[in-house]
Amino acid sequence: MQKEFYNITKKEEFIIYGYGHLGRKLEKYLIKKGYRVVEYLDRNAKNIVDENNTIPIRILEEDEIYDRDNKIVVICLHNALWHAEIAHNLYSIGYEKIIFLPCGNIKTSSDYYLMIDIYNRFIGENINEEVLIPRYTSILNANSDIVSQDEKNVVVWISWKYLFSSTLEMLKENMISRDIILEQISESRDISIANDSIYWQLYKYLDSGEGDIESYTEFRRILDLNFNSNIEVIQNYQQLYYFFEEQRNVMSSYFEKAPIDVMYGEKKRFNIVDGTHRCMYLIYNKIMKMPVRIKIEEYKLYMKDISLEVIPENIELWENRILFNLYHYMSKNKIRGNVIIDSKKNGRFLYQELCRYGLKKCDLLDLEIEIFDDIELIIYEIEEGNSEAIIKLNEYCTSNIKTVIVIVNDISLEFEKDKRKIEKILSFQQDGKKGNVFALTF
Repeated sequence: MQKEFYNITKKEEFIIYGYGHLGRKLEKYLIKKGYRVVEYLDRNAKNIVDENNTIPIRILEEDEIYDRDNKIVVICLHNALWHAEIAHNLYSIGYEKIIFLPCGNIKTSSDYYLMIDIYNRFIGENINEEVLIPRYTSILNANSDIVSQDEKNVVVWISWKYLFSSTLEMLKENMISRDIILEQISESRDISIANDSIYWQLYKYLDSGEGDIESYTEFRRILDLNFNSNIEVIQNYQQLYYFFEEQRNVMSSYFEKAPIDVMYGEKKRFNIVDGTHRCMYLIYNKIMKMPVRIKIEEYKLYMKDISLEVIPENIELWENRILFNLYHYMSKNKIRGNVIIDSKKNGRFLYQELCRYGLKKCDLLDLEIEIFDDIELIIYEIEEGNSEAIIKLNEYCTSNIKTVIVIVNDISLEFEKDKRKIEKILSFQQDGKKGNVFALTF
């Protein structure tokens, strides 16, 4: 049985996550102190060119370290809210000695603050070999998602996939005299935050100047009785954006102290009551969990519901990449249903999530048994070497189906292209194998 704490010795080898200023500065300090840095991990590894660097730089999915129990990974990223998710990803592939800022949905009492102190010692170039460092498993606990609670409410970190915009009825409660105007924005109500393009365009504009800011200002004009001008709206939200940026780039507990207020309902999802700008800011920055405040009785119902849910083997990939990009594609192409999902492999997970998404009709069926016509979308996962699935796929390409989404793992596909437009939605790595998500449309 492994000890929950360990000491640093000169025998230890280090991996640095993040080839930025912090990472390179730490590398120089560690080497000066007599430690060995064996690898960098960085999500942009393939775009990094540095002739002076002699240490391998890889993305996490291509990590070639096998003796992971004897390696220490230090996460060197300015954005503290990314640390917890990256630490979880490292742990899921075998690393337990991870030094990071446990900000967000990982929190215990003594070990939490001890890890913060140790991390600051590393970044501040003041390593103490006598200090006991907690392994990642000792940071975790059964209630790691809970931030705080009182007699009525609980603040808890929730995955993006459960969060939906306010319903039209929720807005009408505060704006009874404006029913006709509110109908103009009905299509943007009660939708997944992954598809809330109005707020997405706002942050795209504030971040790069490229977003469709007019769609957002028109939305504010409809909702805000005190609306004055587009310029004033932009200025106000630019200040808010800068404030969010400042809080995110330091280890701030702002987002936990100002959680998103939500309501949980029969559709097994949370509708935002207040805090949409905070929520969309986090999701725009690819922070896939966020703190919400919910009534205790609703939280208990949510916990009961998720205990029955299907969880895929690689939840980070399937939830935060494949599902997120699938939602974007369906929203962009206005796919509402009729949808059929292949029942094999991760089909049950996708079916569960698309039912929550709110399609008009969604079925889970064995696609290798029948051919279907007049279907808006088919989602089909193909495993390596499944030649029968490829034959069946080409049959779909000749039938009356508008779109086929193909999730393919480490396999070369030959599509019948004469009547199909092929669009790559996503490339990914899973268990050392490359994969892609394609959309085939007429």
